[in-house]
Amino acid sequence: MTEAGEIISFREVEEKVLSLRGQGVILDRDVAELYGVETKRRIEPRSA
Repeated sequence: MTEAGEIISFREVEEKVLSLRGQGVILDRDVAELYGVETKRRIEPRSA
């Protein structure tokens, strides 16, 4: 998990990409891990 304000390396992101039917995808749990948040926090709506 990354710390707040830490830059995520290309390598870290690349390792999370999966191929599904010829498309590159990243699971929501992996996106949350890269951003250093819980999955449920990442999918909450943001107030405008």
